[in-house]
Amino acid sequence: MISIIVAIALSMSLGLSTAVHLQVFVVDSENHLEGVRDGLSVETLSPGKTRRDTVEIKSAIGLGGTSFVAVTKVVSRSGIWQVDRVKLEKAIRAKLGNEPDVELSASFEPNVAVTKDDRSEILKLVLEDILRDESKAEYLKDRSNVILLREGLDINLPSVQGSTPILLNLDEIQKIANVRGKVLYLIYQPFVVEGSRVLARIALRDRVSPKPNMPHVPLKYTFLFTCVKKDGRWTIEGSTGYAQS
Repeated sequence: MISIIVAIALSMSLGLSTAVHLQVFVVDSENHLEGVRDGLSVETLSPGKTRRDTVEIKSAIGLGGTSFVAVTKVVSRSGIWQVDRVKLEKAIRAKLGNEPDVELSASFEPNVAVTKDDRSEILKLVLEDILRDESKAEYLKDRSNVILLREGLDINLPSVQGSTPILLNLDEIQKIANVRGKVLYLIYQPFVVEGSRVLARIALRDRVSPKPNMPHVPLKYTFLFTCVKKDGRWTIEGSTGYAQS
């Protein structure tokens, strides 16, 4: 059944796939499910094509048992193919226990159309959440003086409750850093549509005044929001943040 899901992902004729989500089911030497590891490939894949890729699994996998690899979601420019992860795990456990097969199938969800007004509304929503949520705002240090990078912002900056960010380019940000020593700023990153959901990323970066013999480790932090439209309005379904090396 796992091979069938992979075949569906590779042979679909709905456009290029831009991300393939994987799960690795790790089985120990006694044929017990030891754990599940997530993986992700973000290389573009054309319909009907096969490509070998290396996917990082963020933990070691022992050599004493068997591992099952399954494609759980394929993101294309038209929509997403996905399988029920709970049913998938039940299917693996049934196979290990010599139980009757659990029926699996891949479902398709077309991408929702996102207008320029939608993107402006989502940007307003996530910026206000960053300013309001204490766990996120602590990364900004000063909520009253928030800077948003002008480059790459292809939508109008909406009015934000609390503190509307100041739009500046990199040269202007660097000039402020030269005076203050350090300045933090946000970067709008193009939103990604996955079915009925929009993934909104806002990156947090810094600039410092140049100082001889004092190396600087750049700040690389990203806020990630999952947004959905309910009753005609965009809402935040979930959010997280992660540092980048």
